[in-house]
Amino acid sequence: MSVSFKIIEQHRGTVSIDSKVGEGTTIEIMLPVYSGGSGGERSGTA
Repeated sequence: MSVSFKIIEQHRGTVSIDSKVGEGTTIEIMLPVYSGGSGGERSGTA
């Protein structure tokens, strides 16, 4: 979970966790929408 949190944080996202005894746990991950433009494109192949 800590690795996931760091990756989400690096992408300017947030993590919200809600846990209730006998009901379970809800994890909400919010990430910003990428709108295109320069600076975010990748070139070449892996």
